[in-house]
Amino acid sequence: MYGWRARIGHVNPSPATVGQEEWRLAAPAGVAFVGSRYLMEQNDRASHDRMLEELERAALEVASARVGVIVQCSTLAAIGREAEIRDRIETATGVPALTVLGSMVAALHELDAQRVALASPYTDEQNETLAAYLEEQGFDVVAWRGLDKVASIEFGSEEPHTFYRLGRDLAAAAQGADTLLLSCGNTRTFEVLEALEWDTGLEVASSNQAALWNALRAVGVGEPVRGFGRLLDRKRPADRERA
Repeated sequence: MYGWRARIGHVNPSPATVGQEEWRLAAPAGVAFVGSRYLMEQNDRASHDRMLEELERAALEVASARVGVIVQCSTLAAIGREAEIRDRIETATGVPALTVLGSMVAALHELDAQRVALASPYTDEQNETLAAYLEEQGFDVVAWRGLDKVASIEFGSEEPHTFYRLGRDLAAAAQGADTLLLSCGNTRTFEVLEALEWDTGLEVASSNQAALWNALRAVGVGEPVRGFGRLLDRKRPADRERA
């Protein structure tokens, strides 16, 4: 049986092609993923608002597979309503819920991040909004840089080296940064996380890495995952409070 150890549910924006593939690439044996989708036309606030109207429907579909946790995907959609999204999922399904955004914040705390450099495929305005949110969570965002894209399907078409170069160039320009954060779950980052750690000397986290790390600890799978950055390459105590 697939998922004999744990089943992790996820609700994805409709153009998403990357997140579940990266999670499957890195998952410990016996962990399975069950997904559903909600319609997103563009990666902008108006589309996010319409997309979240389908949140309960999509979450209930995933819950029918008897998952141990449900992860809401779409980082920017959760800004300003992260706790509300988790509450809506849990109320509708009775299943514990996480968000990618909340997982990123939890991962930054786990890495003891203080001064963050933010890289993404987003526009300058969206990066500024996300940086302001991270500042509210207690981090000093010292620099950000994006690809100025708004079509999520285009994010997933970029090769991993695009985000390696984006992250490395930003890290070189970000004075005093201790952590590099690669935001957006529809970007291929898993292949370059360790290279960025080695080549920048910074702690490195990405949306999909943070979400997988947080979901694994939520379902009590503590086995370290090798090859995808220091965040995953550590034991995850099952009794820690989930974010």
